[in-house]
Amino acid sequence: MKSRIKIPDYYKRIKPSRLGKTNEVNLPKDAEIYGFDINNTSATVVCFPVTETASMPFDDNKAIVAEYYEHMDGNIELIRVDNGKTESGKRYVYSIRKMQDSEQRLFTETIIYLLNLNVETETGILFYQGSFEENGFRGERDATIFELFARNGGNEAEWLFDPCGQSKKGILMNRSEEETYDAMFPDHPLSRIRELILFIKENV
Repeated sequence: MKSRIKIPDYYKRIKPSRLGKTNEVNLPKDAEIYGFDINNTSATVVCFPVTETASMPFDDNKAIVAEYYEHMDGNIELIRVDNGKTESGKRYVYSIRKMQDSEQRLFTETIIYLLNLNVETETGILFYQGSFEENGFRGERDATIFELFARNGGNEAEWLFDPCGQSKKGILMNRSEEETYDAMFPDHPLSRIRELILFIKENV
């Protein structure tokens, strides 16, 4: 049976058992799992249908931001919330978060980027939940853009910023994570997330 999930061809289907017994038990029965490990970036994306009640609101980004900041701890930060319509006119909404998985050290900490995305389809609403991580040599994007940033007169106080305007204790977004640098680092986890979002907008 043809899958209802739209995802780039280089994502491979993963058996639920590969996620471990605890995660496998917690998955909906109709969940589909995809992933890849390419050029120092690995990702796992779980997809399954949800009701509109369980979905993020399609037209209230402020409510999504407020909900996240009510429950976030100091090792995670919201860096993007956006909504709109796909090319076929289906509503979508998504959030991107960054999570620190070790002690913070400039350019060497392990950062995991998390995607939550809801999109309408012909048969209902789908939920994409993704985890994207940089493996092997880490921090090339940060270090390269920081050097350019400093060379152009930027200072350390301007390097970190809060795109949602409500951060109180999280790990802030930095200038290298802005979308304008994705083309320079197409294999970076954040670039891969934005590529997946664009794919869904163009194909669902």
